[in-house]
Amino acid sequence: MLALYRKYRPSKFQEVIGQDHIIQTLINSLKMGKMQHAYLFCGPKGTGKTTMARIIAKAVNCLNLDNLKKSGEPCLTCENCQAIQNNSMDIIEVDAASNRGIDEIRELRDASRFTPSKLKFKVFIIDEVHMLTKEAFNALLKTLEEPPAHILFILATTEHFKVPDTIKSRCQRFDLKKISIDNLISHLKTIAQKENIKIDDNSLKLISANASGSSRDALSLLSSLSAFSDSDLTYEKVKEILGITDQIILTKFIDYIINKDTANAVKQVNELAENGINLNQFSLDLIDYLRKLMLLKVSPELSELAGFSISSEQTKKMQNQATKIDQNLLLKFIDSVIKRSKEMNDTPFIQLSLELAIIENLPAQNVQLQQQKFLKEEKPETILPKQISNASPQAKVVKPIAVENTEITKPIVQENIPNQDSATNNLDISKIQGQWQAIITEIKKANYSLGGILGTLKLISLESNCLTLACPYPFHQEIVHEIKNKILLEEAISKIVKANISTKLILTKDLPKEVQENINKETEQKEKQKTADLYNAAVSAFGKNI
Repeated sequence: MLALYRKYRPSKFQEVIGQDHIIQTLINSLKMGKMQHAYLFCGPKGTGKTTMARIIAKAVNCLNLDNLKKSGEPCLTCENCQAIQNNSMDIIEVDAASNRGIDEIRELRDASRFTPSKLKFKVFIIDEVHMLTKEAFNALLKTLEEPPAHILFILATTEHFKVPDTIKSRCQRFDLKKISIDNLISHLKTIAQKENIKIDDNSLKLISANASGSSRDALSLLSSLSAFSDSDLTYEKVKEILGITDQIILTKFIDYIINKDTANAVKQVNELAENGINLNQFSLDLIDYLRKLMLLKVSPELSELAGFSISSEQTKKMQNQATKIDQNLLLKFIDSVIKRSKEMNDTPFIQLSLELAIIENLPAQNVQLQQQKFLKEEKPETILPKQISNASPQAKVVKPIAVENTEITKPIVQENIPNQDSATNNLDISKIQGQWQAIITEIKKANYSLGGILGTLKLISLESNCLTLACPYPFHQEIVHEIKNKILLEEAISKIVKANISTKLILTKDLPKEVQENINKETEQKEKQKTADLYNAAVSAFGKNI
């Protein structure tokens, strides 16, 4: 049984969908007998490049000239049309992806010298022509410059920018565009009726939206769905088989983002994971949804560009969301979801990537309010710092870390802290300074490069268990600010000094002028002392005559 995209492959120009601007030009050329010796079809996959190449091959070789001059279409019934339909030896198709070398093109060039065996024109169709090597293009160029009268070249590519300008300049170029959703729906509807596939309009709209403008992909999806189900194809069934996220879920999630409701947004992601929803697909659907919001934020007139595949009611909801969401938040969130979705399969918890995308983009004060609310609720599993003085020496302390900018880190669990209050009261920055090298050594066990970076930091102050550090380089600040590194640093400090410590990192250039001067003086003194130590060591080893 033939696949639907092969069974219903257009055999005439009028059957090609979505490329009217090109079809009309080709038909007019055929009617007037003014065909070029070489054509270049550029465009996305599944838009009809090789299909039109084959139709041209039939048309230029069609024996029914009256019909050709009248309609510009091949008759499909003459001897030549039938021969091409049955794979004529004079129609040579080359896949440049697997035949990309100079030897293959030389063979093609040699073959072009011979006249057709039966047809009027020998037609060479080179698919994915951009895959040819530089040497192969050079070999092809000579033939394109001075082609024999009986030869027609048709080149097809999805990446026209990789085709040399010297090749482009010798071809008549046509740029195919993605097929619109409306055209795909109409096409699928016709084929579904012919194949007795019972499917509703919403399902056809959903399939078309997920075909990315490709007729071949749309027919492949329809074929697969009809094979999966032995009953009518409903919208819910199609959505389930394709693994597409319900618009209601996406709308609800974006409402949480707009309202800066971090807790419920994170909760929804985890509920989706627990219910077996494919979070990779959810991320893709979320990116698509956010793109539509972005376009609507720019102008409601761009809704057509967004390629909406949802009901008018859902479209109105999305337009309402677009007016409410902050543009900077929207752009940052799109960027985060795209970046984090790439990391999704590299984490032990697949939902972690989406959680990070949420947390790193919502305002820190909102997260702090939620933490305060959490502490007031006095969860039974949480031992607050005030309660620890009466606890056993082995008790575990769970303390939320202070949030810097938009970052939030996980609670740090410390063991064997005899008395949190007394440890905090007796702690000052000099104690951490005295233990700083030990802290760096501890960190190097887990992340050696991070330990090296910490050696460049300066300890500035310690207030309310928050240690302020100064960093000379923005690049180093970004590294230390990464959540996994921030957690590692705070755990190491807390372990060495026996108290829960959070950290705040600022650039040295942002410090008050007097603090910067003190740091510079301290650095200068250390350099002088290091030089003196090196000199004294050299004197001890080699004497004063060095």
